[in-house]
Amino acid sequence: MPLYDYGCKSCTKEFELRHSHTESNIKCLYCGSSEISKLLRSSNIVTKSLPNTKTEETSTRVEQEIENKKVELKKTKQELLKQAKNDK
Repeated sequence: MPLYDYGCKSCTKEFELRHSHTESNIKCLYCGSSEISKLLRSSNIVTKSLPNTKTEETSTRVEQEIENKKVELKKTKQELLKQAKNDK
């Protein structure tokens, strides 16, 4: 049976219930009110794994960004080493 998230309009609390999708007489676990509404949660959504959709263009851009960051990091490292030598 699926797990559903609910919000109570009377006491404003949220709760989860596991029940059949045909269940109709649902009440708040905290105050017993029938003024509740289903909440949409991403954790309740089941998705299938998609095939690898990485394109050649995306792959090239990612690799280029990685290379750019490596160069940037190398420059920063050199600057910090120079600064450390000057501070001694």
